[in-house]
Amino acid sequence: MRRLEFEAPTLEAAMRTAVEEFQVSSKYIQLNVMEERQESVRVEALMTDDIKEVISMYLNDVLVNFNMPFTIKVVENDRGYVFNIETDNNPILIGRDGKTLSALQFLCKQVSYVFSDVPQNITIDVGGYKERRILQLEILATKTAKEVAKSKIEARLKPMNSYERRIVHAKLTEWRDVETISMGEEPNRYLVIRPVKKES
Repeated sequence: MRRLEFEAPTLEAAMRTAVEEFQVSSKYIQLNVMEERQESVRVEALMTDDIKEVISMYLNDVLVNFNMPFTIKVVENDRGYVFNIETDNNPILIGRDGKTLSALQFLCKQVSYVFSDVPQNITIDVGGYKERRILQLEILATKTAKEVAKSKIEARLKPMNSYERRIVHAKLTEWRDVETISMGEEPNRYLVIRPVKKES
């Protein structure tokens, strides 16, 4: 938790100073009065490092602007936090091919860097989209790998973001007959599943 100790004419002035120093909204700052003097106050300013709270508040601020009811449920697992969002119109937040959801995930990651020096594993999901997408990608990976292993002809998958490419890589990492390689440049980077060349 980042901490500052300083003197200011008033508590309001102290909060303004803390906001300027930490470069975050006052909602993420706690002021503790250490000493009251006749014309000033000495305070301790603490910036929260509770990533669960920070991301929940950030998501709430973003989603309010969509003018539709929503709920956010947070699940903590051994890899980090999963923020599950449910709305009356999930496709708006998911976007075409999950691009809006990916952008929201990226923004939340950037916010986490402001509040923590330690990289945080944060996953944002909407209506279970990512869970279903993982299953789709694993089925696609397995089906394509079987075809490549049988035909000995490499297959090129459509462009995917790095998160989706990792899912396919992970699914096929123990296959002996095929291998996966990433090719192309972002945002059109894609995977090629190809037969493993046998050593003669």
